[in-house]
Amino acid sequence: MLFRMIRFADKLCRMVSRCLVALLAVLCPCVHAQQSTQPFYLVSPNAKGALVIPYDADWKISGLSLYDHGTRPAVQLDKAKSPLVLSLILFPNASSQPDPTNCREDVLQPLNQRFGNLIQRGSWRRSEQTTPSGARLALASYVLTIAPNPQIAEIAGVKPLDTNFFAFTATPAVCAEMHVSSATDKPMPIDQLQALLPKFQFQPDYEPRSSDYAKLGALLYRAAKDYTSAAVYYQRAWDTLPPDDPQHAMLFRYLTDQLAMSYGMSGDLAKSRAVNQAAIARDPEYPLYYYTLACADAEEGNAAAARTHLQQAFDRRANTLPGEKMPDPTHDDSIVKLKHDKAFWQFVQTLPQS
Repeated sequence: MLFRMIRFADKLCRMVSRCLVALLAVLCPCVHAQQSTQPFYLVSPNAKGALVIPYDADWKISGLSLYDHGTRPAVQLDKAKSPLVLSLILFPNASSQPDPTNCREDVLQPLNQRFGNLIQRGSWRRSEQTTPSGARLALASYVLTIAPNPQIAEIAGVKPLDTNFFAFTATPAVCAEMHVSSATDKPMPIDQLQALLPKFQFQPDYEPRSSDYAKLGALLYRAAKDYTSAAVYYQRAWDTLPPDDPQHAMLFRYLTDQLAMSYGMSGDLAKSRAVNQAAIARDPEYPLYYYTLACADAEEGNAAAARTHLQQAFDRRANTLPGEKMPDPTHDDSIVKLKHDKAFWQFVQTLPQS
């Protein structure tokens, strides 16, 4: 059953070529095409506030994840020809106090418990400072011994020491964290890691927009291939899409497709179906909602429902987006599964070709 769901969801990803290139350029910048002058934000699905992701010609986004049941987004950036790795993280503030030292200890105490015997004696440092804008920061650093024997490190192909620097700031609802690490043969001076502190730009009052959620959803879906996490962000983008946006209709259709595919790829066909049914209630004349439901019907072996949804889809084929074509159901992996049903297949062959 799981294999069937994965195959169906994968087919959904490939079944339609959308004419949304311009829209995707706005909503979903490619990880490597980082020429935009617009800020790119790391936002939480559950709270306001945003971290500016400082990608540029030197710093490239190398990873994006959503941890702790969808409450802790983290983005990683690497610098070319450098051992430095920069991570930005948002997570719920368990203390409900705007004191960054609480956030710092929530992170560092578990790390100390896990790696305390590997942290170089005397390398722990904790301090606080206030930025020119008045933001309070809690700082920390330590050196972790990855391989105590240099010969073992060389054989294993790793650097023996990992220098770590942390910075935290907070609102009552969310903690913002910057973590810089550097694996080298010798401890890197903390000043060199702390020099990256200007890249830690937290905007505590920022209200995430639908497009912010959509960008992160696109990265999680296309680059990280973390479909469960992508669904979290696409759901928020879908839920917060402004109704007065002049491109609302196109955006809504795009987000519906992405959200349904994310649920499908994560194995939740029930939610994928529910998304399309909800979309039909709001936008009943768009044909591909019905086509996607027909594919789900076919996967479940329900020829009668598949026929109904295919008919509804092709009755509305004039309402595709400019440049968009209806799929050919005779070559669709899901629809073909009902080819043994002669009456159904005869009906499929009568559907108009684009």
